[in-house]
Amino acid sequence: MNIERLIEIAEWLEAGAPHKGNVHGFSMESFERYDPKCGTVCCIAGAANQFFGARLANDPCTGREDLSAADLLGLDGEDRYVLFFPPEGWSQITPAHAARVIRKLIATGEVDWKSTKDPA
Repeated sequence: MNIERLIEIAEWLEAGAPHKGNVHGFSMESFERYDPKCGTVCCIAGAANQFFGARLANDPCTGREDLSAADLLGLDGEDRYVLFFPPEGWSQITPAHAARVIRKLIATGEVDWKSTKDPA
């Protein structure tokens, strides 16, 4: 697990996912959604590829960006799958919620979307 990179993504999310390089926002519903006016809106895997990989914001997606992001973050298959593909409610995941999931992963080695949900 690449803790430094996970922390960088968590800090970006905790700051509300501000514009950073080609990345302009966060959404777990979209790996990368490119808008030439503002850049790219990314999920966790998309952010990893944009921040630490060699992708450009307007590169076409290959459908396997989760694997390159897993390599960049040092995640194994199960952690990768659960972190990048939450079991439900993708549209409800806020940057703060995603940051808590990453922080818990760093602290415990567990990806847990359920107990880290935003308070109702």
